[in-house]
Amino acid sequence: MSNLIKVELNEDAAKTLKSLEDKISILLRAKDNETTLDGDRLLRIEDVEDMVKFTRKWIYANIQKGDFPKPTKQGNASRWKLSDIQKWISEQEYMQ
Repeated sequence: MSNLIKVELNEDAAKTLKSLEDKISILLRAKDNETTLDGDRLLRIEDVEDMVKFTRKWIYANIQKGDFPKPTKQGNASRWKLSDIQKWISEQEYMQ
């Protein structure tokens, strides 16, 4: 016998749930990434793409315009502070 309950979600609730699942997945991956001296997690471009739902082309174009957080460089690798990306997302949500 199964103890699972089937729940049907409306479209908005399903989108919210999917967004939360994506964020949790990114945070779990970020746990294994490098950190800055102040303990902030550093994200790879793939993590940033997942969080903001934009392509790397869009991200780099908007960095050039000054409309998106700049990464820090570690050798040839670009890494973004998790806190910078979270702040940018919050600002976008506030503007809508």
